[in-house]
Amino acid sequence: MSDALLLLRLEHENLDQLLDLIDEQRQIAKSGGDPDLDLLETVADYFGGYPDKCHHPVEELVFRRLKMRAPDAVTDPDKLTDEHAQIERQTEELAQAIASKDDKQELAAVLERFVNDYRNHMAMEEEHFFPAAAKALSEQDWDDIDFKLFDGPDPLFDDTAHERFHGLRERINALALTSHRRAARLRQVRQLGELKSVDAFNAFLESADYAYRLESRPGGGYTVMSGSHALVDIPACKITRAIWCAYFFVQGLEEEPV
Repeated sequence: MSDALLLLRLEHENLDQLLDLIDEQRQIAKSGGDPDLDLLETVADYFGGYPDKCHHPVEELVFRRLKMRAPDAVTDPDKLTDEHAQIERQTEELAQAIASKDDKQELAAVLERFVNDYRNHMAMEEEHFFPAAAKALSEQDWDDIDFKLFDGPDPLFDDTAHERFHGLRERINALALTSHRRAARLRQVRQLGELKSVDAFNAFLESADYAYRLESRPGGGYTVMSGSHALVDIPACKITRAIWCAYFFVQGLEEEPV
């Protein structure tokens, strides 16, 4: 497989992961929750720059060679360029909807359109464009494309742009991790409100992969245990209060730096 075609497919996998992040925030907004606007703004910034500057130009370079080598394989010679222009407009709409921050349902609708249309576009490329190019282009064609991308004196890729987008991607990864942790914490907190016994709480801890348990003391009160070691005593109180105390103590242990 050509380096250029391999690169395009790998980038599709990366973009699909970012679309997953957008879709997670869409679900939050649609349910009336508070989406992570910082994460969305950073992802929108990435989509607003990287595809236009680095990804789409490669696709169009391959597409031009495909039209030259196998015109019968291209039913609409302007389709790819038109869809890229449409994606650019939708990315601007996405950024505006995120910036408005007011109407969660409208934001959810814009996020849904963006994710669906982007995935449909990539599916078209994966199912039709890439296979047609792989079949029609010669080894010399791919060598010419790879040379222009990676070795030419006037490279298609802009090093400064790549550095910027690499930094953005790292920030997206960090924000996504924080957002996922926050979402997991919220799910756990909702579950806690339904727990009414020591056994139920210990089952919750086990399901969340926490290596701790809560035990009732014979004289009243509770103890948070790690294996055979007692970590902290909780005075006699309602079990629901003890569960909350134990949970936040465990959270503090989990978040201590190693």
